[in-house]
Amino acid sequence: MDAIYPELLDTSVSIFRCDADADVLRGFSATVRYTGDDDAEPREIGRLSGWLTREVYSDVADAGDALSADGMILGSAAQKLVDEHEGDRILDAVVMLDRATLEPEYRGQKLLGALVDDLLDVLQLEPTETIVVVFPESLPLVRGAPRPEGEERQVGLRKLSRALEASGFQQIDEEQPADDEAVTVWWRPFPD
Repeated sequence: MDAIYPELLDTSVSIFRCDADADVLRGFSATVRYTGDDDAEPREIGRLSGWLTREVYSDVADAGDALSADGMILGSAAQKLVDEHEGDRILDAVVMLDRATLEPEYRGQKLLGALVDDLLDVLQLEPTETIVVVFPESLPLVRGAPRPEGEERQVGLRKLSRALEASGFQQIDEEQPADDEAVTVWWRPFPD
């Protein structure tokens, strides 16, 4: 597979209302397509989904908790970052990535950062004013549910952690609470 040029990504986004208890959040589903030099038509290379809000100073943690376990984890992490950065910069939006997938042949090219950049561009969100959070969950190629505990899952999580680091994400120092275990949430530091 040839290298992907980020400037040739084309992201389309569908935005929808969430549950009334999470009214400050909007759900989104994005499809990422790519048209290389040899392509007659754009081809789908990945998908992003999650939640976003421009009401940054609302209770993002509570709204995330009203959605799902994933929403609770991401909302708590986003709220922590809002509280940490309130006052030192303008904060305009929060993007909580619940799922980010690439077709297998496009993995290993450090594309997550480029996919997030294109998503923010389509949504007209300024990267220096937007908090982006995600936590890695290794998904099998079939079914889309998390892999069960065990060595295969741990190997997948290590790969995802390396991919996040390569794409410019950093772990949030504090682990976030989940049902019976702690999950490490990652965020993309603001560009200078």
